[in-house]
Amino acid sequence: MCQMAPKSENENTTTEVEKSQKKSLWDRFKGIFKSDNSDYIGIDFVPNGNSVQEGVNPNSLIPSKDLDSLDSQRMNNAVKYAGDKPIVVNKNGVVLDGHHRLKYAIMNNKAVDVTIGY
Repeated sequence: MCQMAPKSENENTTTEVEKSQKKSLWDRFKGIFKSDNSDYIGIDFVPNGNSVQEGVNPNSLIPSKDLDSLDSQRMNNAVKYAGDKPIVVNKNGVVLDGHHRLKYAIMNNKAVDVTIGY
């Protein structure tokens, strides 16, 4: 029967270093996943991009109205009755239709679907 020699102090240190390297490697990459990054909302709007863009960060859009002046009841109704419809913007990302849904998305950190229209 073979006997295993006890690990030296250097071998234990190497193992601990390897563990810390693996952990730091994971820490470097885990932020790219949505579930681990609470600041991630969606991709930024691409001006002159596709006519339909899904999962867009609402903060990357430019409202043509003051969002603070919008009525909260109308915002709730817009989400209730048209929440699944895309927000209509021009090719530069200026909102033409869907300001109440945009405000709701910004308040709740939700990505939106966008269509370039008009």
